[in-house]
Amino acid sequence: MSISSSQPAAPSLLLSLPTELREHIWSLYLKPADRLVRSAELEEQGLLGGVYRFEFALWRVNKQLYSEAKGVWRRENVVVKIATPWSTTGRCLHLAHDYGDPPGGRC
Repeated sequence: MSISSSQPAAPSLLLSLPTELREHIWSLYLKPADRLVRSAELEEQGLLGGVYRFEFALWRVNKQLYSEAKGVWRRENVVVKIATPWSTTGRCLHLAHDYGDPPGGRC
């Protein structure tokens, strides 16, 4: 059975929530601490930490969700790239705050 174009789409339950609740959902969904995946390749080089794996497919649902999630992303995530002239072996740099200890415990 195919859906005819004359039938209206069912209203989104997510979009029926207040904006404040949706923004809280986005902040949980985009929380960096939950997206850090340990990298054996980096650990072999003596680097601590890992690679962040975020799923951005949600952003392609519609323009409203994209706009809301992007706003939360920009407000709550800071991307910093640091290059040093010395070896990072045995050193740990943890810039995230309020997300607990880095993987593997404190440095």
